[in-house]
Amino acid sequence: MEHLVLVLLCLNSLLLVSLAIQLRPVKVSPRVSRRERLAEVACDYAEQVGKKGEKLPHALEAFRRLDIADNGRRDYNDAEARIAIESVLARRRR
Repeated sequence: MEHLVLVLLCLNSLLLVSLAIQLRPVKVSPRVSRRERLAEVACDYAEQVGKKGEKLPHALEAFRRLDIADNGRRDYNDAEARIAIESVLARRRR
């Protein structure tokens, strides 16, 4: 009987610890937040310059230039830039 109580207390403690880990606030890394900001600015530029079907190429080029302008080198590759830009454009379409 004592072993059963001990096992149940251990399981309860594990459950509480796992719940606390899952409920902690998630921090967005500075790299991700910077990428999102660059994508939003690039999409703003593309909406001003590009026609309806040409927003993505303009936004990608603007993203590249903004990325290089910061510190003289690319911090994000084309795939990361495209994913970030497409997510911003998809949010704006809604």
